Amino acid sequence: GSLQTWVAVAQITTNAHQVMTSPDGVTWTNQVAAAARSWSAIAWDEGSERLVATGGSNTQSTNVMTSDDGGVVWTSRSTPVNVRFTQRSLSRGDGLFIGFGDINNGATQADRGHIFTSPTGVTWTENAQADTLANHGWLSAAYGESTPPSPSSDFWVAVSQQAGPSPDFSRTMTSLDGLTWTVVSDAAGLIAFVWNNIAWSPTLRQF
Repeated sequence: GSLQTWVAVAQITTNAHQVMTSPDGVTWTNQVAAAARSWSAIAWDEGSERLVATGGSNTQSTNVMTSDDGGVVWTSRSTPVNVRFTQRSLSRGDGLFIGFGDINNGATQADRGHIFTSPTGVTWTENAQADTLANHGWLSAAYGESTPPSPSSDFWVAVSQQAGPSPDFSRTMTSLDGLTWTVVSDAAGLIAFVWNNIAWSPTLRQF
């Protein structure tokens, strides 16, 4: 499917109109979000023609909302624990939505950057590796896909703002399926930067 509509979400929770839609990026129409949250990321699934947005509230589990009509009507969705999804943290690829967020208000390093996945955007699962990978503070992921797709060589890459624990000091990790992740060692500090976002270019075929 083809959306052919611009959709934007807002973080300010004092106004019910936290969504805007536009056919051309010039003229915008206010829409009502499913709930008052600090919405900070949005993704589109072409197969189901569904929009998914994530937001932040450590006191609520309904920090996801979906729309099947191009961003006009939104429905709240729940996560298994209260999570504050971080900015730019939502991605779609290989039949999976992936989001990163903080639990317990990010009180400790181990509470930051937990991984949540959903094949449809409706039912969400906290990744089984969440506790062991959380202390990296993961922020963004992207899926690199060949043309035609090749499951044996296509893969996810995620980045973080902070280095993981010794001895790896990793700031990146990879996954073939978005479920099982492997951190990439950076003991030499070759990629010791503050990584906020990552994207895949189908044209250049590189991240």
